[in-house]
Order: sequence, then structure tokens, then C-alpha cells
Amino acid sequence: MNPTLTRDEITVTCEDGMIQKVRLCLTKNLEPRRCGADVIRDCRLKKAVMEPVR
Repeated sequence: MNPTLTRDEITVTCEDGMIQKVRLCLTKNLEPRRCGADVIRDCRLKKAVMEPVR
């Protein structure tokens, strides 16, 4: 958990009720930045499942 990240700096992609990807939007200097309008709300599900990380 990173308390300095805002929800506009993270984008989630989902399909069939499952979370597929979680991405951080970063500058070229690897600083968090606001995600572009084309990806900022990729997943619009109210509830989604994420499989355990292996």
C-alpha cells in the first residue's frame, strides 16, 4: 500500500469480473502522475475478483 498514490494515478483493467492488470502511471523520471483519460477508468465494475499472485 502506498498512501501517497491517488486513484487517478492507478488504472485497473478487468474482464469477465476478474482484474487483469493494475498499472501505475509514471513520468519518465518514475514519479507518479495522473493517468491519461483513455485509461483512467478501464474497469468500471463495482466488484471484481483478483486471482492470487503466484
